Amino acid sequence: MSWLHYLTEANIYLLVFYLCYRLLLAGNTHYTLSRVYLILSCIISFIIPLMQVSVLRPNIQEVQTFTKVSYVLPAANLNIPVQNQGFEFSVKNILPYIYITGTLIAAIVFAVRLWCLLKITKAGKACKYGNYQRIDLPDQKTAFSFFNYLYIGTGLKQPDTIIAHELVHIRQKHTLDVLFLEILKIVNWFSPVVYLVQQSLKTLHEYIADEQTAALERDALSYSSFLLNNAYGLAGAPVTHSFFNNNLLKRRIIMLNQKRSGKLARLKYLAAVPLSAGMLCTSTLLFSKNYGVIELGPIKQKKMAVQQIDSGKYALKLTELKSGLTVISDDIELKDSAANKSKLYSVKTFSGEPQEVNLKGNWYRIEKVLRDSTKVLSEQKQHPLPPPPPPIFPVKTPFTAFTQYIINKVKYPAEAVKNNQNANVLLSFDVNSAGRVSNARVAGKPGSAFNDVLANTVNQFNGKINTHAGTYKMNVHYFILGHEGVSFPPPFVTKSTNYIGEIQIVGMTKAQDSMMNMPPPPPPPIEPRKKVKGIPPPPPIEKLSDVNNADQDKSLKALYTHLGRTVRYPAIAFESDKQGRVILTFNVEDKKISNIRIIRGLMPIMDGEVVRAMNDFDKPLNLKNGKYSMPVLFAITNDSKEPDVKKEYPATGYTLTKGETTTILSEVVIMGYKSKS
Repeated sequence: MSWLHYLTEANIYLLVFYLCYRLLLAGNTHYTLSRVYLILSCIISFIIPLMQVSVLRPNIQEVQTFTKVSYVLPAANLNIPVQNQGFEFSVKNILPYIYITGTLIAAIVFAVRLWCLLKITKAGKACKYGNYQRIDLPDQKTAFSFFNYLYIGTGLKQPDTIIAHELVHIRQKHTLDVLFLEILKIVNWFSPVVYLVQQSLKTLHEYIADEQTAALERDALSYSSFLLNNAYGLAGAPVTHSFFNNNLLKRRIIMLNQKRSGKLARLKYLAAVPLSAGMLCTSTLLFSKNYGVIELGPIKQKKMAVQQIDSGKYALKLTELKSGLTVISDDIELKDSAANKSKLYSVKTFSGEPQEVNLKGNWYRIEKVLRDSTKVLSEQKQHPLPPPPPPIFPVKTPFTAFTQYIINKVKYPAEAVKNNQNANVLLSFDVNSAGRVSNARVAGKPGSAFNDVLANTVNQFNGKINTHAGTYKMNVHYFILGHEGVSFPPPFVTKSTNYIGEIQIVGMTKAQDSMMNMPPPPPPPIEPRKKVKGIPPPPPIEKLSDVNNADQDKSLKALYTHLGRTVRYPAIAFESDKQGRVILTFNVEDKKISNIRIIRGLMPIMDGEVVRAMNDFDKPLNLKNGKYSMPVLFAITNDSKEPDVKKEYPATGYTLTKGETTTILSEVVIMGYKSKS
């Protein structure tokens, strides 16, 4: 509901301008200046919320070091049903409908008034006099004007003075002011200050017309007498300037005979300058916005002081037991993005015993570990790093496909990779009632390679998001493997109800990219299983020949190539020199893979990486229907020699469930390359 926040903020500023007018300027006889003040105050009030003074706001993209890790739990892990939510009655949900209803009613009322004025124009007798057109209204005692049309009743006495008064409205184009306020009333029908501004502006129009008409008379007193003698006429349409307005008669006569304000009184209007500056600073400092902003002045490159990690020998380690994802820091904050709850753990106050936290079925272990065993990021720069495991998207469930689309489409800017540039940007976008995404905005310096590519990609998303219409925010973190610069959005962003989470865009250098595209070593043959006395023989296993040399089949080659290029060596396993085989089984039905199962694993994060890669294989597998098993070897070597896989990693047997039969496929080797230290 950022548009409602915008209207509310704008009306607050308009109220401040109007209070200044009532306190300082309402008694002045510089009516034209007062008219300009009211019109400009309406315009400026709706511009200020769209602007901010850059030097007053810290640039959140310049944070260099962060020692407090926020691990935001994805809403999907909390088993919250979000796909088929019904309409929930609340102020937040019903408010947009109330506003739209009020706007439609105000627009209809305005249209009816114009239609009534059109009927009066057609019913009257039209005569053109110079630059205006006179409409005579038979047997009526009224007079008013609208643009260049002057409406006057034939039953009025002394019509010349009334015509002179209305011609001032026509020459000064007062009708434009009235229509401007009428449109403003339609948009801000809920705000009483707009009605007060319109009333004051119409009063100023009458003061201006009275002042210029009285100059044509002998003196102001005679014109005042004329007003009193003609105070019985009928008022015109609300969207016109009517000569007969009994509510203003007393004030018009008082101001007409009031002493004229001096030239120094014009200085009072300069109060609008510091008033605008103060409201602009207030808008920058107090209001957090996700609607478009205009930067004023150069962006202040404010760098936060680098926080030194505790010099003690311990740090905190957070492990998600399901995926094996690990985070190490001095302070760790667990946030439940759905329930908007959080808990902070600090290395200085944490007890020695490990703790396991269960958040609606998802388990996390927090423990204190030796700092030397954490392998600080700066030490990892000594060798090319393999890419990290695919991130667990801490985003709300309806946005999973949307964020996956961004990760697949957005490419890390080549120039940024070359200059080792990281970025942490805040993305805002709108979702309409049909679930379509539009109007992507990225907070930060316009023209940035990070911002432009991201915004264009989001606007090209064709999918549908099953969520309520509104404006949503997410954090997009760009980082290059092996380089520091991790940063997180400020708390006022993550605690917002329309914040959906964070995703990561990974950049790789040419060396890292070439390492990832190296073809896997040829799979070694599986050694025959040795018989051990006392152990029952394993279930029968089909030979490769039974599947018509399936190893040589193109589809199997495609599967092996896919796994070799897609399976990533998890960073935590790579740094801890974790090696070995993952044995998986799967079914083939109608050339499709299903029922993938790990029967012997290494680490949850390594097992999950293999399953993820298998699930991503979308080509047909030309094997006969049945059950298959396949070993995936994770091995680490240095850059001096290739390992003898057969010798260093001899094949070992494995047992299936009793009664199961399977066909063994060739082994896929995932090699990690580590430089000599």
